[in-house]
Amino acid sequence: YNVPSSLKNKLFFVNNFQTEFLQVFSSTVTEPLYSLKTSGVMKDVKPVLNGKFLLAATKDKKNIDVIDITNEYVAKHIDLTALPSEIAVDDARGKAYVASVSDESLFVIDLATMTMKEKIQLIGAPQRLSISDDGKKIAYLDLKTSNIYVLDLENDYANKLITNYPNTTKLILENNILYLISRTTPK
Repeated sequence: YNVPSSLKNKLFFVNNFQTEFLQVFSSTVTEPLYSLKTSGVMKDVKPVLNGKFLLAATKDKKNIDVIDITNEYVAKHIDLTALPSEIAVDDARGKAYVASVSDESLFVIDLATMTMKEKIQLIGAPQRLSISDDGKKIAYLDLKTSNIYVLDLENDYANKLITNYPNTTKLILENNILYLISRTTPK
């Protein structure tokens, strides 16, 4: 099969969110090269530090797995006080944000030390995280009410209600403009 040049010599880490295994493929094969076992069934996985590591949120575990891509193993568990549900990464500023729907909070992960630095209590159950391009704000959807909030990371975590918008599937916060993508109506 024909692989675009931008994807040649790349590894792909694939999970269907129903197993604790990440399947590892190269761009030249259709069968996995190998599998990496994490600490549980994954909910979200994000690359960090220029793809050297993956952060994995697992179901029913109050931690984040740090997966070392080079050495192909789970290098560390970052303990949290609540179940993680989603990860957003700000590589430019060396931070990851981990949402917890059940705890209505956001954990700040320092990517240099791979440690949890802070827990921020939020309004509502956060999902669909979007970090602004300058890293100063995070937009999120409250799962329970469909309210859209913007959290100011530089102003004592002021939380501003923006709008209520049901069926939101994606938020994009760019150049101080919040874009909402909906399954039903664009806004």
